[in-house]
Amino acid sequence: MKWLIDPLKELKEYNEILNSIERNKTKINISGLSDSQKAHFAFGLASHAGLKGLFITYNEIQARRFYEDFMFLCEGSALLFPTKEILYYDIEAKNNDVIYNRVEILDKLLEGNYQFIVASIEAISHKLPSRDFFIENSLVLKINDNIGLEKLVLKLVDMGYERSDIVEGKGQFSVRGGIIDVFSINQDNPARIEFFGDEIDSIRVFDSMTQLSTKNIESLKILPAREILCPVNTVDETAAKILDDLKKYENYAANKLSERNDDFILRLRENIERDVERIKLSPHFSGIDRYINYLPNMNGHLLDYIGESAVIFLDEVLKMKQQMENRIFEHEKICCELLEKAKILPTNVEIYYSFDDAAKTLNKIHNS
Repeated sequence: MKWLIDPLKELKEYNEILNSIERNKTKINISGLSDSQKAHFAFGLASHAGLKGLFITYNEIQARRFYEDFMFLCEGSALLFPTKEILYYDIEAKNNDVIYNRVEILDKLLEGNYQFIVASIEAISHKLPSRDFFIENSLVLKINDNIGLEKLVLKLVDMGYERSDIVEGKGQFSVRGGIIDVFSINQDNPARIEFFGDEIDSIRVFDSMTQLSTKNIESLKILPAREILCPVNTVDETAAKILDDLKKYENYAANKLSERNDDFILRLRENIERDVERIKLSPHFSGIDRYINYLPNMNGHLLDYIGESAVIFLDEVLKMKQQMENRIFEHEKICCELLEKAKILPTNVEIYYSFDDAAKTLNKIHNS
């Protein structure tokens, strides 16, 4: 695409901006561009600076429009980081495609396998696994690796995979004798891992419909099956934090709320203790979103996965800030209703990063 961006270098203003980027100037304001010109300009600046790009806009519709522009400009090497739905209630029949997509994109960012990534401000406002925690919960298995079947089973559970009798869909695994079948969320087909003692003897791709092997492979990459992770060794710590918060809120309610305190406190205790038991039995249940603040290592931000190797473009900053304020207002309104029904604790409300939080993270990256 050099033919499309090299003419930009004939513009004095463009060269001044490019020089500022190369000198690592932290903030540059650009105005007067149409949407299509914004994508063209951003792509040119990042390309001429020899850097990758992150383009953040004010809503999901705009993000998808810009994504199409960048897909053309980057010749297919662009990513769209979608926003996700927050589950306030337990929903068993949930489509995980958006979560799988977000997890795959986090991996591509770590690998540097992109030229531009586009996201709405809401999409990057969700708390993510810390960068190191995500890496720790990703696996690359190779033939002759000495890992042990039982150890791999425990690791897959920690990574959010669901054990089943037969592997039919992504995010599932099964065990039969010395064989583990697993359908990693980043693969088109499941894989069959056969052990000889604690050593991986073979890895074969198979058809989930016929359950027949189709080819042998030398290695297999397995990504987390969940965006929100609660490994077994963190369950007790998480449960203790929730119960401690419950006790504090019970004391507050006993002293500050109305005469319906006793009934309210009883219902609250029943609901929260029920959730704590669910976390102990199966920490990746569908309503775990509301307990993200209690989970260790869930304090990451999308910007942590990008680091210093990208130019970050913010589209319509005032609209972005207003959009996040509106989203958080709607979220807090729903949470207030759930609080009144004794369904959640006050800490459950704080599951988004605010616009100001994102700004602080940006400043930290540029100043590091």
